[in-house]
Parts: sequence; structure tokens; C-alpha cells
Amino acid sequence: MTAPTHAADAADPDALTVVTACADRLAPGVAARPLAVGPEPTVLTGGAAPAGRRLVPLLEERLRPVTPHVPNAPRLALSRLGGRGVARGTVRKAFDQVEEELLADTAP
Repeated sequence: MTAPTHAADAADPDALTVVTACADRLAPGVAARPLAVGPEPTVLTGGAAPAGRRLVPLLEERLRPVTPHVPNAPRLALSRLGGRGVARGTVRKAFDQVEEELLADTAP
């Protein structure tokens, strides 16, 4: 049996069905994201990371018809941090904030 994280890459039909359904469900939110928060890339991480190599092209395929005239069409990227990207990003953000507060010039 193929490990679940590699099943889509191995073209397992059941895994591809799940990844396709995931792309279908994510596409509307990903399409709206640049309009709401700006043109930064949408980074797929966390639970989406293992299927990312299959998921990104499927999402891009679904986004083309719904964003033809959007000037900041969604750009997608796959996190290199894997399934722990969200946790690592959160910790990094917290470290940055603590560092900024500790090193802030507090002199009158």
C-alpha cells in the first residue's frame, strides 16, 4: 500500500479523486483572496503540503476561468516547510515580534 502522502504523486486513483475534490473546494476562496488582502502569493502548507505537487496545478486550472479579468490573479506557491509550515511560521512571527519589542528604543 502506498503511503497516503505519496499516493497522489503515484497517481493512485482514489488519492487523485481526493486531491481533485480538495482543489474544487479551495478554488473559490483562493480566487477571492487577492481581492480581499492583496496580490501576495497564496502559500499552500499544512495539510495541503503532501498533495501540493498535484494540488497546485489543479487549483491553477480551476482559477483560470474564474479570474480572467482580475488584475491580481491568485499566485500559488507550495511551502518548502511541509506539513509544519503553519506552526513554524507562527513561531517565526512570534520571535520577530518579541525581538522587535525587546530591541525597541524606549528612551524618552
